Parts: sequence; structure tokens; C-alpha cells
Amino acid sequence: FREQADFDKFEFPTPATPNKKVPLKSAIDPLADNNEKYFFSERAVHGMLRANKSMNKGRAQSLEHPCNTISSHLAKVSLNSTDPVLKIGQRYRRFTPREAANIQSFPTTFRFDSVTETRQYKAIGNAVPPVMMWHIANSLAKLV
Repeated sequence: FREQADFDKFEFPTPATPNKKVPLKSAIDPLADNNEKYFFSERAVHGMLRANKSMNKGRAQSLEHPCNTISSHLAKVSLNSTDPVLKIGQRYRRFTPREAANIQSFPTTFRFDSVTETRQYKAIGNAVPPVMMWHIANSLAKLV
């Protein structure tokens, strides 16, 4: 093993394009808007709208900006939580597992098909985004 001093030289990678942010729309599947299972019920929407605005509930995301942080409980997301959701017209929906994987930077070839959607959401939300980890690993490799 190298001396501890070598690791003191580690620097987090800086973005190649620091002002370029990836918009959420690049991770969204427009076909998911046709799948009712991802939409919240009218009752859930009315409950969220009655909630106190200062509680920051029902975080509808802008398709033109990066997404807020997603978590491992996306399968259980509700409009009364602080998890990000999409607003399509006047309706709200949660992300599909593939959209969540896209947001986390998993390659489209990475498959989660062999487990339930609940487990997919959990794995994706608990994961370190692969692209971020790749940059950190490359910075660590420079110390060797």
C-alpha cells in the first residue's frame, strides 16, 4: 500500500463543462405517459394540493432542468413526500424504473429485468451514479 500522504493528494474531479447541466427531458420516456400505473390518483393529487405549501410536497420537476435527488423508495413515492415527480398536463406521475436509471446515469444497456419494480427502484436509488463513480475512480487511479 502507498503512504497515506499519497491519498492526501486526491482531488475530486472537476466537470469538463461546469456550466452544462443535463436536462431531465433527456432521461424521460414519452411512452411512459401512456401507462396509467405510474400516475397518481385524483384523490392523491387533491390531498397534496390541500397540504401546506411550505412543506415542499409534490415536487414537480421541470423537464428543462436537472432532476432533484431521487432515492431508493421511489416505488412508494407519494405526492406528500419530497420525492421528485413529473407533472404531465394537470396530472402527476412517478418516474419509471428506466427513467430513474437514466437520471442516475446507468447506461441504457444495463438491465434490471430479473427483479420486481420495487427492487429496481431500491437498487437504482441506493446506487452511486455510475458516471460520477467513473470520474472518481479515474482520479484515484492517478494516485497509483
